[in-house]
Amino acid sequence: LYSSSQFDTLSVLSRVYTRPNPKIELGPVDDSVSFVVVDSMQPDYPIVYCSQNFYKLTGYRQEEIVGRNLRFLQHPPPDVPNPDGVDKPVSTERNPAVEAFKKSLMLGQECQASLVNYRRDGEPFLNLISVVPI
Repeated sequence: LYSSSQFDTLSVLSRVYTRPNPKIELGPVDDSVSFVVVDSMQPDYPIVYCSQNFYKLTGYRQEEIVGRNLRFLQHPPPDVPNPDGVDKPVSTERNPAVEAFKKSLMLGQECQASLVNYRRDGEPFLNLISVVPI
């Protein structure tokens, strides 16, 4: 089974589901979940595939997502005004969850944490992110 993008989603989901010695509980591993696949062999871990449910969750279109690093969800889009009309500076504080993801990616380990992310319309949402190297 292939997606319309010719990406073998069934193979990816199967590899996640059958991975040896899982360290985190994922719940359902099927096409009902929102997920992305990144290329860890490329600089900055670009997104190479995202599920339809990821589009629905974030409000972004495929062409706005593929090729980017997931960091773009950590801040509201620059073209969306803040509801109170005041521009807020982007925080430069280190987020412990982001640091845990960086470490797990470098070590090729599983990791799971929640982050506040932002939809295309600027609305924040709590995103439970699971990193599973395959």
